[in-house]
Amino acid sequence: GLGEIEAAIEASGLVDQAFVALQAGELLTAYCATRLERDTLSALLHQHLSTKLPGYMIPAVFMVLDTLPVTTNGKLDRKALLALDVSTRLAEYIAAQSDTEVQLEMIWRQCFGQSKALSVTQSFFALGGNSLNAVIILNKIQHHWNYPFEIADIFAFQTIREFAQFIDVTQSQHTGTVRPTVENEAYEDM
Repeated sequence: GLGEIEAAIEASGLVDQAFVALQAGELLTAYCATRLERDTLSALLHQHLSTKLPGYMIPAVFMVLDTLPVTTNGKLDRKALLALDVSTRLAEYIAAQSDTEVQLEMIWRQCFGQSKALSVTQSFFALGGNSLNAVIILNKIQHHWNYPFEIADIFAFQTIREFAQFIDVTQSQHTGTVRPTVENEAYEDM
């Protein structure tokens, strides 16, 4: 349950205290008392939790606070935490600019079933990404750019902007030297 997730987060040694809840009934959110920046904490905790918990138990959003609020009785003030608006903290909207970002944003949007355009600075995990989404996205990216990207790449470059830059680098290095295995797979799938 949620207690197990909180225990796993606290066992990481990255946070002083953690509280996990379902925001809006579906977004698994971890409120963490820590001195780390949110992006740093999110990346480190994802690494740590992926070895301890199944994908669906890993929070989609990490909220960083100096300390978790308590009631006058000294108990954790859950109401105050749940009143924090997760969506405003996720990411300001930054539109896709390069061709690669535009293509990648469309792929992500399809995979996440989003009708609104996604911000290129929003993290894969903040959108609710898990290993299943990663596999779907990976297949589309491999076919679109005809290059054997790996699951690890999605976890390493977690935003559309970062991944688009990574794609551009791989494409410039491998123009004309496409690994044939990907082409073969593409024909088999047809």
